[in-house]
Amino acid sequence: MEDPISKKVFVGNLSFEVTDVDLKAAFAAVGTVVSARVITDRTTGKSRGFGIVEFTDEQHAADAIRKCHDQPLKGRNMRVNDADDRPPKRPAPGVPPTFSFSGFESTSGFDSGDGPPRFKSKGSRRGLRKRKRSL
Repeated sequence: MEDPISKKVFVGNLSFEVTDVDLKAAFAAVGTVVSARVITDRTTGKSRGFGIVEFTDEQHAADAIRKCHDQPLKGRNMRVNDADDRPPKRPAPGVPPTFSFSGFESTSGFDSGDGPPRFKSKGSRRGLRKRKRSL
């Protein structure tokens, strides 16, 4: 059994002059468009060459994939596919994962009462200096 097509459609290979209005108008003939958005760069605000179109139901999305794939829009042939959901965000490199300290009790006497308990650093003096330099 095939996976059901989502209501969102990915549109790639867009001309950089295509706007949200152009994208919505191009897909309005196929079905009822809820939203059409050309994805832009955060820093420059220029188009990244792809967009997302959301339809009211899966049938309109399937029709859009079938009818609009490889059709020209402002000089370039669009690539129309089923949109995949985004995977969950991963933390940035170098950022440690967050841990819960609930139910943890400190017995060393270094607990200040605010936040997780603090302990003396372990290791030789030379090892501590080496780690400090590497930061």
